[in-house]
This record gives sequence, structure tokens and C-alpha cells, in this order.
Amino acid sequence: PSQRLIFHFFMGTAMAISAVPVIAKILLDMDLFKRNIGAVIMGAAIVDDIAGWMILSMLLGMMTKGTLDLSSVIVSILSIVIFVAVALLVGIRLVRRLTRWINDRVQLEEAHITAVLVLTLTCAAITEGIGIHAVFGAFIAGVILSQSPRVRANALEKLAGVVYGVFTPIF
Repeated sequence: PSQRLIFHFFMGTAMAISAVPVIAKILLDMDLFKRNIGAVIMGAAIVDDIAGWMILSMLLGMMTKGTLDLSSVIVSILSIVIFVAVALLVGIRLVRRLTRWINDRVQLEEAHITAVLVLTLTCAAITEGIGIHAVFGAFIAGVILSQSPRVRANALEKLAGVVYGVFTPIF
């Protein structure tokens, strides 16, 4: 009873957090995922998710400790900013070099699929470790990969089959 206000904030924040995987599946089913409106919807959902999880973590800290620990909030925000900055500034260059190396030295189309999956799962694991949903990391990996035109189109088609056949049912 003494923390009723915090409980109300908690419930409001929990209800405001979106289900990014569900939104992605809906956009895929409606064939809107690759259009501008799909990118805007996914971007808004991810920003909403980040803000919601940050607020939720602050509220949980307030509930357990009775006070708000601003240092952990600042560390989380800085971690996200650093991850995105490194991913966009360094990751794009590394992916371009990697795809160039795969195109020059590896003849298997599956090498591109492996590289895409490793990059996506690595980014997802990093964001999950930071405390943000893994889908945000996968989204950043998609942004990085979209800047690399060397990924073979038929490899992406095969990867789409893996994503629809394996990952979509998991979500």
C-alpha cells in the first residue's frame, strides 16, 4: 500500500511496452516490412521499447531499493549510445570488408548466410546483455547489413527461408 504510486507507474509502463517481434511479424504478413512505412513503424516500436524498458528498470530499482539509482540508468543509456555508435561507425566498415572477403575468397553462398546470422545474433546478444531487448540488436544488424550491397541476393532469399521457417515460429 505504501508504494501504490510506483505500482501504478509500473503497470502503465508495462502496458506501454510494445511487442516488437509481433509487430515485425504483422508487417511481414502485410508485406509492409520492406517499405518506408514499415521502417517507420519498426523504428517507432524499437524507440518505444527502449524508452519503456529504461523506465521499467528505473521503477523496478525504485521498488526494490526505495530510491532511484540514476547511475545505473545513465550507464544503460550510455551503453546503448556506445553500442549504436560503434555499430554504425565501425560495424559498417567491418561488414563491408567481411563481405568483400567472402566474395573474393569463399565460393559458397552459405558463407553470406553464416556471416549474416553471426552478426545478427552477436548484436542481439550484446543488446540483451545491456538490458535492452535482443530485437533491437537484430534491428541494428539489419541497418548495418543494409549498408553493404555485396551480400548476394540469392543468399538473402535462402536466409529469408531460414528466418520464416525457424525464427518466426519461435516468436
